[in-house]
Amino acid sequence: LKSFCYEPCKPTLGYLNNKNSLLCFPGKEYAKGDSRYISSDNFTVCMETLTAWTWGPLSVWTVVAFLHNKPYRFILQLVVSVGQLYGDVLYFMTAFRDGFHHSPPGHPLYFWFYFVFLNSLWIVIPSLLILDACSQLAAAQSGADRLQPRPQPRPGDQPTSRPASLPPLTRTSGKVKAT
Repeated sequence: LKSFCYEPCKPTLGYLNNKNSLLCFPGKEYAKGDSRYISSDNFTVCMETLTAWTWGPLSVWTVVAFLHNKPYRFILQLVVSVGQLYGDVLYFMTAFRDGFHHSPPGHPLYFWFYFVFLNSLWIVIPSLLILDACSQLAAAQSGADRLQPRPQPRPGDQPTSRPASLPPLTRTSGKVKAT
């Protein structure tokens, strides 16, 4: 399983540097802002493998669910968005704890644009989608609650339920006491 999931996603400095294809260019360019992508950093390899194999297919399923107006579409939106937000928070926190030594701190293009701005989008957009999903799910639950009639208490029913181990309450002259 390790060779199936890890090895294809394991970029190495020699591999990317020796490739001149157009497909390698974005990775080589982004690595100037975060060298973890070409140094086979354990966290980055694991997180990107999870993203590719889990969040990618779930994102496609979410789009299909929205296109077909499926009732579970906002649940998928919430799950994918929380996963993306969690991954990006970990991504920033590991870089912070490492002292940003994988990035050229202060560089206007590589640090502030590539590393901070582009990755901040993965915090802002999922956060907005989480709020939207929660709002939609809350509205759906409110609608479902309005459709279901609430059981009405019958005359003589106690207003609150009491455990069977407690004696029943009785009324005597306007006061409630246990019998």
